[in-house]
Amino acid sequence: MSDNANTPDPASQGHHSHEGFVQMQQLAVYIQETDHVGGRPLYLAILELVRASGGAGASVLKGVAGYSASSHSIHRAGFADLRQNLTLVVLIVDTEERVDALLPRLEDLVRPNGGLITVQDLEGHSYLHRHERRGSADNA
Repeated sequence: MSDNANTPDPASQGHHSHEGFVQMQQLAVYIQETDHVGGRPLYLAILELVRASGGAGASVLKGVAGYSASSHSIHRAGFADLRQNLTLVVLIVDTEERVDALLPRLEDLVRPNGGLITVQDLEGHSYLHRHERRGSADNA
């Protein structure tokens, strides 16, 4: 318990503060690879939104198999399949402020096709932009 009864102890709330770590959020967008918006793949529209918003970055991961309640079937990758309908997950890790700013726009992109958006608090460590390399002469 903290010395001040009105100030909650961060450790009691599950928040940890480790040296070198910063509080961030991970936003995950679960969509199908066949989802489109404005004539282009939805995952590209999401990446473009993150870039245009000055986001730290985003990654698109493709599932090898997946199930959703909406389709009631298991989709899996096959060598002969020309058109697959597998799950894609777009992961975005950034500050809470940037994630909050992105959410309404992401919801607008995802809503027509359906999907799932999750947000999770996490601690990030050693994220460096390309121009902020550790130990480089530029930082000396």
